[in-house]
Amino acid sequence: MKFGKSLTNNAFPPWSKNYIAYKALKQHIKLAQLAKTKGTIAIEPHETEFFYDLNDELEKVNRFYLHKRSELERRVVALEAKFRQLLAVGAPPSPHFHLPSKVESHPYTAETVTNESLEGTDLENARSLLNSLVETRDHLHKLIRFSQVNKEGFRKILKKFDKKLGTKVQHEYMASR
Repeated sequence: MKFGKSLTNNAFPPWSKNYIAYKALKQHIKLAQLAKTKGTIAIEPHETEFFYDLNDELEKVNRFYLHKRSELERRVVALEAKFRQLLAVGAPPSPHFHLPSKVESHPYTAETVTNESLEGTDLENARSLLNSLVETRDHLHKLIRFSQVNKEGFRKILKKFDKKLGTKVQHEYMASR
C-alpha cells in the first residue's frame, strides 16, 4: 500500500488535519522533478518551497503533539490526585484493586473492580477512576501512533525527495530535527 493511502487509513479522524500534509509535499516534489526534466525552470525555487512547507508541517505536527502530551500529563496528575484521595477515604486497597505497571495488557474494566473495602460512593469513584485511566491510556496510544505515523511520513517524503531529485538530504534533515 502506498504511504499516502496508509496515512489516510491510519490517521485518527478527529486529528486528521494535524498530520503531515504528505500529498501537498509530494506535489512540490513532482513540480521540482518536472522543472529538472524540462530544464527550463530552475529547480531551486521548488526545493526552497518544499523545505519551507516541510518545516511548517513539522512545526504543525510538533505543536499538536506537545499540546496533546501536555493535556495527557495534566490528566495523569489529576487522576493521581483522585487515586490518592480515594486511598485516603477508604481502607488500603486489597489485592483485588491495584494499578498494574503494565496497564495496557491488563483486563481491568469498571465492571471488574470489586474491592470489598469499597462500598457505595467509594466503589463508584473507583470505577470512575478506572474508566478515566483506561481512557487516558487509549489517548496515550493514539498519541504514540500519531507520532509514529508522522515520523514515518517525514522520513518517506524526504526519501522520495532524494530519489526523485538526486539529492541526499533525508538523513541530515531527520538528524537535525
